[in-house]
Amino acid sequence: MQRYFGCGSLRPDRSDRTVKWETRSLPQIVDRVLPHFHRYPLLSSKQKDLELFALVCEAMVRGEHR
Repeated sequence: MQRYFGCGSLRPDRSDRTVKWETRSLPQIVDRVLPHFHRYPLLSSKQKDLELFALVCEAMVRGEHR
């Protein structure tokens, strides 16, 4: 995931003994992650959540969260 998106970091999660990929950078989310999911929409009920998340991210980029 880190290589594919060209951003983010990997961190161990000791609670379930897995490795998580995450990015907290709004520009990276908007420029790299969201376009992927616009091209390849989720085929589950999570798609609606992703659409809301994208709206919030785009509003934040415009400064509307302040």
